[in-house]
Amino acid sequence: MIGLGIRMSNERGTDGDVDWVVQLLSDEVSVPASAEPRSWELPAEVKLLSTWTSKQLLGGHGPVRGALKAAATASAEGHWVRVHSLLHSNRDEDFEGSGTSEFVVDVFDAPIPLQELDE
Repeated sequence: MIGLGIRMSNERGTDGDVDWVVQLLSDEVSVPASAEPRSWELPAEVKLLSTWTSKQLLGGHGPVRGALKAAATASAEGHWVRVHSLLHSNRDEDFEGSGTSEFVVDVFDAPIPLQELDE
């Protein structure tokens, strides 16, 4: 069995609409159970406004729907948002089958970045 990690962020297109960029990873990042919920390094150039994790309940939604709701709400307020998943494990190695998945929504004190255009 292969774990699947998710990284998603919002960006503003040239037409002004907000789009979501989704990256599916071949593995879910694993961290010790005691670790901070972070599988995606925070950018140094902006301030982290808040972090929501799927361990928090959000209006009775499950972990995925809760993460999407938290992300959509912050994005609608004009914030740059990143969503990522990770696996907490009590083992130091060989995480497979021994952990719990968590979704993390990072909201930054920054406007939604403009879409980078490929030349």
